[in-house]
Amino acid sequence: MAPGIRKSDLTPRQFHLVTEMQRIRFGCIERLLVRDGEPVFEPGLTQSLRKIRLKGRNRPHPASALDTAYLKDEVVELLGHLREIRHGLIRSLTVIDGLPFDLDVEEDPGDAPGLAVAAPFLPGRPPVRGIAVEEMP
Repeated sequence: MAPGIRKSDLTPRQFHLVTEMQRIRFGCIERLLVRDGEPVFEPGLTQSLRKIRLKGRNRPHPASALDTAYLKDEVVELLGHLREIRHGLIRSLTVIDGLPFDLDVEEDPGDAPGLAVAAPFLPGRPPVRGIAVEEMP
């Protein structure tokens, strides 16, 4: 993605991810699926953990109400990593002040960086613990 992209230019799944990062502000998003380079919040699997800071800023980030705001470089870089991963699992995405800080991606040992491991709940494998999996063409 090129610089100068607005939040309103995102796909619905990307928009949901950015909005969720702004909502939790500090914390992490765990077990985030990546399908076709898009973030997928899978009910029963993906969880948001919000860190409540004593005497801190615990409300959603002020930019969460601005759909026309330009994306920060960290968000653009995160979306680029999702496209590179293509299909996989982000074990944890750390969020600091509404922005992505780092992510832990599940990979098979010896794989080239960026090649995420095929998670057991990706297409072609049965659902895990009753989680519905949509078929991919």
